[in-house]
Amino acid sequence: MTINNDDRAVAECLSVLKAAYPQYKFLTDHAMMELWHRKLSVLDSEKRRLAIEFWINTERFPPAISDIYELCSPKSLPNKDWSEAWQLVQRAIQRFGASREIEAMKWLQSEDPMTAEAARRLGFQNCCLSQNIAQERANFRMIYQSMEEKQEADERFLRLPVGLRYDERSKDIAKLDINERTIESVSLFKAGD
Repeated sequence: MTINNDDRAVAECLSVLKAAYPQYKFLTDHAMMELWHRKLSVLDSEKRRLAIEFWINTERFPPAISDIYELCSPKSLPNKDWSEAWQLVQRAIQRFGASREIEAMKWLQSEDPMTAEAARRLGFQNCCLSQNIAQERANFRMIYQSMEEKQEADERFLRLPVGLRYDERSKDIAKLDINERTIESVSLFKAGD
């Protein structure tokens, strides 16, 4: 069996984690080491290494696999708050005005794509010409926050194993009728599986 460089890198990460938390029963048996190795091997090697270094430098207790995944996800990078995004929109309005909407949207896109999309949904012209800027700000906030929530849900979904993402059978685990206090089991497999 040939050991590739990525397998070595994962094994090195696991050794570092084990050495960093000697007082805990962490990564002590073969099954646990195999599970961690399998789960960490799918992550980008540089992100994985940085996430483990960050964890060791900032946390007193050993991580869970999900902690390392979370640190490797794009969401762990600092995002703009909706008010910072609104300030970008205000700068675009001051810089380009209502007559240069296309240029303003290109500039917003280069600064922050999510802000540009929220401004597009709200209507850049509406922001420029509105008599009630407080209402436009409130609408922008709602749009931006709903986009953030959707982005977070999408990222959680993408962290799921592929088999769980699209498996229709996972929906049909059991039907629960609380009023009658009965649980009706439903087959996980369709006929012929």
